[in-house]
Amino acid sequence: GMTRFCNKYFLEQSIQFRIQLLAEEMLHLIPLNMGDVEIALNYSEKNSSISMEFLLPQGCGGILHNNDKPAGEKDNGTDPNPDNLEASIIQGLCDTMEEKVTTDNRIKLVLTLKK
Repeated sequence: GMTRFCNKYFLEQSIQFRIQLLAEEMLHLIPLNMGDVEIALNYSEKNSSISMEFLLPQGCGGILHNNDKPAGEKDNGTDPNPDNLEASIIQGLCDTMEEKVTTDNRIKLVLTLKK
């Protein structure tokens, strides 16, 4: 799991903590009763970045944003729902947050952690 991933890339304990916190806060926001959620953790050796991808069921778009932001619009992480503590924590952990609609109408969130 996550610990094996972090050990494989020799990630510091503080980074491991941020990865776990990001996953936990996202799971608080995602309506798990709407369908399956897939989570992938990625490390780019090219730029030493860590990203977490969430593949969500249809109808889960905009969970990090105010409702006026359309799904599929790229975001730099500066427009979370201000009344949502989880979204504010996630914004603080991430450099970028990107939301896309897949060809099968699922929502794909790609969150890149701050270095």
